[in-house]
Amino acid sequence: MAERQDWIEAYEQTGNAAEVCRRFRISAATLRKWWRRYQTEGAAGLAERSTTPAHSPAQKIFAPDRAAILALRRQGLGFGQIRAALAETQGIAISVSSIRRILARAEDAPAPAPRGSAPPRQGLAGTPPPEGVAALLAEAINGGQFAPGEKLAEEALARRFGVGRTKVREALRRLSHLGVVRIERNRGAFVAMPSHEDIARAYEARRVVEGGIIADLGRLSAAQIDTLRRHVAQQAAAEASGHRVRLVQLLTEFHHVLAAMSFNLFLRDFLEKLTATTSLAVLIYDRAPASSCAVQDHRDLVEFLAQGDTAAAAALMLRHLGTNQARVETGEAADRPASPSLHNAARRADAPFHRDHRNTGLQKAMMTPAESAALLGRIGAMLEGRADGRYGLHDVTQKQHALQTAWQAERDGGDAALIAAALLHDIGHLVHDLGDNPAAEGVDDRHEEQGYAWLAQSFGPEVTEPVRLHVAAKRFLCATEPDYFSRLSPDSVLSLSLQGGPMSTEEVAAFRALPQAEAAIRLRRYDDQAKIAGLQTPPVAHFLPYVAACLGDAAQGQR
Repeated sequence: MAERQDWIEAYEQTGNAAEVCRRFRISAATLRKWWRRYQTEGAAGLAERSTTPAHSPAQKIFAPDRAAILALRRQGLGFGQIRAALAETQGIAISVSSIRRILARAEDAPAPAPRGSAPPRQGLAGTPPPEGVAALLAEAINGGQFAPGEKLAEEALARRFGVGRTKVREALRRLSHLGVVRIERNRGAFVAMPSHEDIARAYEARRVVEGGIIADLGRLSAAQIDTLRRHVAQQAAAEASGHRVRLVQLLTEFHHVLAAMSFNLFLRDFLEKLTATTSLAVLIYDRAPASSCAVQDHRDLVEFLAQGDTAAAAALMLRHLGTNQARVETGEAADRPASPSLHNAARRADAPFHRDHRNTGLQKAMMTPAESAALLGRIGAMLEGRADGRYGLHDVTQKQHALQTAWQAERDGGDAALIAAALLHDIGHLVHDLGDNPAAEGVDDRHEEQGYAWLAQSFGPEVTEPVRLHVAAKRFLCATEPDYFSRLSPDSVLSLSLQGGPMSTEEVAAFRALPQAEAAIRLRRYDDQAKIAGLQTPPVAHFLPYVAACLGDAAQGQR
C-alpha cells in the first residue's frame, strides 16, 4: 500500500503520468486504476482487495446433486436449463459455472442431444430473419447509420433502442450469425467489413459457378418452375413491405433454390460459401433506393427457364450479377476510409503541418440536398448514440465535451465553420475502436487525423483544418505560453507526451504561417474549457444548422 501511495503522491505533484510510470516502472493502466480508486475512496482505496470469493459454489455440491446434473445432461439440456431444472424440482441453487465444471470433470458426462439433422447453412440465406432489436439494428446498418468496421457499444445501443443490455447482446449475437456483425473476444462487436478484394473475387467466382449451374439445369419441370415463381412472389412481397434485410435474404436464397435444382453438388456447396460474402456486402454497402431490378431479373430468369432458353437465362444471370456488383462497389467506395492505418502513419514530429486541399472532398461532385440531409442525420446519430463513452479521465462524456466546446465557440462569437469544427473536433474518437482513453494505455490514436480524413470528404478547410490542427495547437501553446502547460488536465499532459511534446522553434514558425492557425488555437482553448461535469448546454440539434451551413459553403466552393 505504501508503494501505491508513492505513485499517487508523485502524480499529484507532477501531473505527468508518463513520468510517474517510467519512474516506478508501472503501466499507465495500473496508475489509472489506483488513481481512480484514490479519487473515489481516498487513501483506503489503495489497500489491496482479496480476490477470494466469499462463498464457493463448489463446496455446496454433493454426490446426489452431481448425479442429478448428469441425468439432466443426458436429457439434452444445456447449462442454463440444468440450473433452472435443479432450482424448480429440487430447490438447489447451483451456478452455471459450477455445472460446467462438474460436467467437464465427469468422464461419463454425455454430450447434449442434437437439435436437428439439417446441415448448417452459411450467411444470410441460411439464417432465420432477425426480429426485434436485431431487426432494428440490421436496418440501421443497412441505412448507413453505422459504418462498416464501426464498433457497436452495448450501452449506447441499449439507450438508442430503449432496451436492456441483455437484449442488445442477444441482438448482436444473432446478427453475428448472419455475418452482419463481427464479435471479437475482449474487444466487443463491430459492423462487418468485407474488403473490396473479397467482394470482387466472390462475384467473379459467382459468375463462373452460376453460369455452370444454369447450363447444367436443362429443361425444368412444371413443379420446379412453379417453385421458382412462388419464391419470386415472396421477394416482391418483402420489397413492398419495406423489410430490407428479409428482401436480401430472399434474393440470396433464390440462387440457392436454383442451385438445388442442379445435379452438381460441388457447385451448390461452393455457391453457398460465395453468397455468404456477397449477400453481406449487399446488406452493408448497397443503399440504393430499391432492389426492384433484382426482383425483376429473377422473374425474367424464371420465364427464360420455363421456355427452356438456357442461353438467354445464362446471359441474364451474368448481367444480373454485374449490376449487383456495381451497386455494392459504389457503396463500398463511398464508405472506404480515406486515411491510412494508425499504425502506418508517420510520427507527428516528422510530419508537415501543411496539407494540399486540391485532392480533398471539395473537388467531389456537389452534394444533393438528400445527401446533405443524410450526412447531417448520420452526424447527429453519432453524437447522440455513440458519444456516451467517458472523455479521458474527466467526469464528462464525449458528447458533453463536444457540446460544451461548440457552446464555447458560439458564445465567443465564432462563425458557423468554427462552431461546426468545435462540435466535430473529436469525431475521430468515434470512428476508431481503441476505447475511450487510449492515451492511458500508451497509444496515440491520432484522432485529429482520423476526424480530418472523415470530414474532408464533405467539408471545406474552414472546418477540417481547425480539426486537424487542434492537437498541434496544444503543442504550439505549450511552446509559446509559459503558463499554458500548468493549466492542462492530467490526461492532456499524458497525451501531449505521446503527441510529440511542445513544438520546436522551427515548428512554431511553420504553424504560425498556416491559414487556419488562429482558428485552431481558438478551438484548442474552447477544448480546454469544455470538461465541466454537469454543465447544461444546448442539445445536438441546436448546433446542426451550423454544420448544415458549412455543407452549403463547401458546395458553393465547388461551383
